[in-house]
Amino acid sequence: MLKGLDRALSAELLFVLMSMGDGDDILVCDVNHPSSTIAKETTYGQLIDMSGCDIPRAVEAILSVMPLDTFVDQPIKRMRVVGNLTS
Repeated sequence: MLKGLDRALSAELLFVLMSMGDGDDILVCDVNHPSSTIAKETTYGQLIDMSGCDIPRAVEAILSVMPLDTFVDQPIKRMRVVGNLTS
């Protein structure tokens, strides 16, 4: 039994994180993103669902076991809202 792991981390997600190397990317997104389509083209080949987690919670769990790359200027990127959504 592993101790001290965040409960949001499934065995499947831990396997994928362990398989990643320097320079590999992981996408954390909400349900409005076409993630199933994109996941089919990845090394793992399928989506990993973190149901019950919002994006900040999912990122917190992932970063509890996986450090960010330090050899790049921006190890994290995020989408930005373009324009005014109310008009």
